[in-house]
Amino acid sequence: MRRQTQAIAAKARIRKINEERITTAAIAAFANKGAHGTTIAEIAASLDMPTATVHYYFKNKETLYDAVLQQIVHLWFSKIAGIEDGEDPLAEIEKYVRSKMEFSRQYPEASRIFASDILGGHANILSKVETEIRPIVAKKCELIDGWIRMGRIRPIDPLNLFFMIWGITEYYANFASEIGVFFDGKPMPDAEFEKAVQAVVDLVVNGCRPAGQSGVVLATAGA
Repeated sequence: MRRQTQAIAAKARIRKINEERITTAAIAAFANKGAHGTTIAEIAASLDMPTATVHYYFKNKETLYDAVLQQIVHLWFSKIAGIEDGEDPLAEIEKYVRSKMEFSRQYPEASRIFASDILGGHANILSKVETEIRPIVAKKCELIDGWIRMGRIRPIDPLNLFFMIWGITEYYANFASEIGVFFDGKPMPDAEFEKAVQAVVDLVVNGCRPAGQSGVVLATAGA
């Protein structure tokens, strides 16, 4: 019985590893050529894996694309879920802004897939936004409304605050090629990106600071 349990656990670990390898490769491929322009065979070739193996884990391209979208939504969800009712609302907002900038830096392809589907009005991603993202955003808007009522941040519409944060932070992923023009066609250097993070944090956090309250947003390495 123990050996059988161990064998089942080992099989599950192998499956998880292979599914993650495939979805990671798929994210890069879909971001580069779009879902319609990418084939399962191309994804398999990028992994030096038989096409049949990819089909073993994902029945077809639609199933694989849905898994990719689910992974992206999970990553996106984890960032906003990190906003808590802490002692310092401005620190919570700063933490969220930094996490969204980090998301754009670490997962630019995922961000571009998400944006492309949203712009295309694709029913799949809009459904996920409606059922998975909208409820958590509503809860965080209630939290921010509470901070406003207590005078802990300036009066600002919470939903539009989120829209502005998303627009600013996701720009660094979705328009990376445009940014590259200003750096001789190369990706934005790490030092310059850190300056960008601080600039965005300063803009958003100071914009939420209550009237008459002075303060300087400090860089928090590793945040």
